[in-house]
Amino acid sequence: MNDEYLQNFADKVVNNISRKYDEKISDLKSDIQELKTINKILVISNDNLEQQSRLENIKVFGVQENVSESLRDVVLKLFHEELKMKTVNDADIVKYHRVPSRNVINNGSPSPPAVSVRLISLSVRESIMKNRKPLKSTGISIQEDLTKYRLSLMISAYQKFDKKNVWSRNGNLFFKYNDVIRKIYNADDIASTPME
Repeated sequence: MNDEYLQNFADKVVNNISRKYDEKISDLKSDIQELKTINKILVISNDNLEQQSRLENIKVFGVQENVSESLRDVVLKLFHEELKMKTVNDADIVKYHRVPSRNVINNGSPSPPAVSVRLISLSVRESIMKNRKPLKSTGISIQEDLTKYRLSLMISAYQKFDKKNVWSRNGNLFFKYNDVIRKIYNADDIASTPME
């Protein structure tokens, strides 16, 4: 056997092995892409279910915490006195609690923990959301209870389109750009909108 024959044989073996590995790597890349797609679908599906379960919820921000507070009284006082909604009563509130603070600094002091309120129905929640305008100058705000994923999308949209052009309605996110209103389904909807 000569060296040339051995070299040709070795090259064929290496090429054959290399081709098989390339095919296997290609198959694995295809499998990974398919799994990424499935994962994305499952994340969105799970987020939709989680948001659906939050439809009757609101979050109240800026309500100062008091050691001896009755949260029930604080929430009802807000609805009755600030929003002038005397028809909302204790029976309309399923449960309420303070959400652990993330220690967001507001004017040099920690922001008070938000209050999560679960209401008896979507119609009560809608009524509260429609009547929240008087709170604008009080430092208190009422917002929809969004999932972590949707909240991160909303923050991204705020950064790109300005807060006044981004809003949520029944858990759905929207932004206005160049006088066109668009719905946000995922981060691609924000990233793919070119800025002029």
